[in-house]
Amino acid sequence: MKIPNFLHLSPEHIRKHCEALKSRLPPPHQFSLFSEFTTKWPEGLKTDSAVTKHYPLEVVYRTFLNSAPSIRDRRARFVTLRIPLSTLKLDKRSHLKLLRLAKSYGFERDMAQYYADSDTLELKSGRCPVKRQNYDYLTYVLTVLTMESKKHEAWEDVDTGSYLDFNWLSSLQRKRLLKLFTPQDETSLKSPTSSELEKMPAVRSYRQALEEMFSTPTEELCGPWQKPPKVPKRRHYHWPPIRDIPFEPVVGADQSAHLRSYGDAVRKLWGLSPT
Repeated sequence: MKIPNFLHLSPEHIRKHCEALKSRLPPPHQFSLFSEFTTKWPEGLKTDSAVTKHYPLEVVYRTFLNSAPSIRDRRARFVTLRIPLSTLKLDKRSHLKLLRLAKSYGFERDMAQYYADSDTLELKSGRCPVKRQNYDYLTYVLTVLTMESKKHEAWEDVDTGSYLDFNWLSSLQRKRLLKLFTPQDETSLKSPTSSELEKMPAVRSYRQALEEMFSTPTEELCGPWQKPPKVPKRRHYHWPPIRDIPFEPVVGADQSAHLRSYGDAVRKLWGLSPT
């Protein structure tokens, strides 16, 4: 038995079919039965950019047709949501927090992915047996990620001790500068205050060099995310040798321009001529 379908028809053919069906029905039933098939495309959405602006959330799912005893297909339950993070109107802190939450929870489960070139977050789910359940689950996850990223907890202001989360006002470099300009005895000249220290040209160039070095994109901002290679398990070795100890590298320290500006700023602090 051949299953009838309308996949081979173009939109113009479908419009003509609907007009023919409407002409054969009495007037009270024309609009109620076929309005969902004859609704025109909105006139203001003529370009892809206009559609993306007014409807930024993209939902991707698939429907399969096959000749088999069962009408079910396990592949039809998968749903994918894509949304540009710029449409969520997040600040820099909330943007980074959302990516960290999505990466720590969803990426390990093959559910979340981030594309840095388009600033798009992708959520995918197939854990539920029905397509509608997966769609509801992904909308719930997206809502939770957005709401939690906008919250500013008190513990977020506590210094983590990681040099990747660089903050000039609470950094060791600023404390060392204050100690350097503080006189060691009472006969010395009066030391400058913190506000006067910030206005010094040498200190400003030193701060700018540090911020440029530490503000390079971290792992969360560099998409698409990649999983680390699997390390083979060691057998018959209870105490393996310690090699290649992992640490957090500063991405900006590998760039020669950042190193050059940092070196010039340090020379200015000590009164030396830059190279």
